[in-house]
Amino acid sequence: MIVDVCLVSLFLAVVNARIDCGSRVKLEVDFENIQSHGISYKKATVRKTTPVNLVFNVIAERKPIEIESIDWTYNNVSINIGDNDNQDIYYSTEKVSSGFTITLHIKAPTSRVAGTWILTVNAKDNSKHVGFCYISSQPVIRSRFGAVRGHEGNPLSVLCEVDGFPEPNQVVWRRVIENEDDATKNRLVSVSNAMFKPHESTKDAIMEWTDASDATGFYMCTATSTLGSDSLLLEVRIKSKLAPLWPFIGIIAELVVLGIIILIYERTQAKRRREEERTTLLKQNPTNDRC
Repeated sequence: MIVDVCLVSLFLAVVNARIDCGSRVKLEVDFENIQSHGISYKKATVRKTTPVNLVFNVIAERKPIEIESIDWTYNNVSINIGDNDNQDIYYSTEKVSSGFTITLHIKAPTSRVAGTWILTVNAKDNSKHVGFCYISSQPVIRSRFGAVRGHEGNPLSVLCEVDGFPEPNQVVWRRVIENEDDATKNRLVSVSNAMFKPHESTKDAIMEWTDASDATGFYMCTATSTLGSDSLLLEVRIKSKLAPLWPFIGIIAELVVLGIIILIYERTQAKRRREEERTTLLKQNPTNDRC
């Protein structure tokens, strides 16, 4: 999969430079064939071994620019990125005839780097020079470890957490129906007992129940955008209302069993003692016994 770094320039008033994205970067995505619970599908993952380098060209239009500091923003969130190449993400600068280039290095990219990267160059003359690039990517759903857990009678929400840019248009939810004759041939059907809500700009990314009593099972969410799609199978487990009582019931059962064992033991011991006493009496009074 190729991720295009789209070229966009932002001009500010009373500045003497502009910043352009200077390159197109390919971010590769691998697909793994998944066979789980009788369902086959393909799961997308970003190839971390292919680094990403975003080149920002700072072009001086009137006079050379002296850099005071550099700021970075990713998807409207300020992040601290330094120029230490020992970090997973860092930047480097290089002077060129038209000004200089600033390269953002992402050593091991993941799906989370897709989005808008904004570079702000703060010059020593107090001017600011801003440029931004879009890293576009097909949808990649974040894997989930473990089941989504809820309680009988309570509401429950399940989020299909997906990265990608442009953001996926919609998420489709389906439920796994087991094949009683062949567990390897289960099928997927539409979810009819839940409501769906958007998450950010993605439609139906949240599946929600007001009463999750009947929600136990496996579900597949599929996210789609203009660049592709991705799917993920996840499990929902609902605990019974009696679940908190099971430890107490277990203790009671153990006490009952222990009481029965003690009772049987005491009866056995009592019977043995009576037999011993009778035997002793017979030995002491053999004549009386014959009479």
